[in-house]
Amino acid sequence: MSWRAVEDYPIRKRQSFRAIHAFKTYEELFLKVKSQGDTSLRRIEKFKNDTDIAIPLIYEMALI
Repeated sequence: MSWRAVEDYPIRKRQSFRAIHAFKTYEELFLKVKSQGDTSLRRIEKFKNDTDIAIPLIYEMALI
């Protein structure tokens, strides 16, 4: 469900969370995202020669 659809309902509580998605190698990251298509593969190219990759992410949850 998209946030646009969620906002059609009265939101009782909304919370943001921060996390780190960690990968020891580029290969591990590649295996995680390879099924997500070309856009995802282009986005991870910058990590090709890296190890101990940490990708910050923010996500939200809503109680409706």
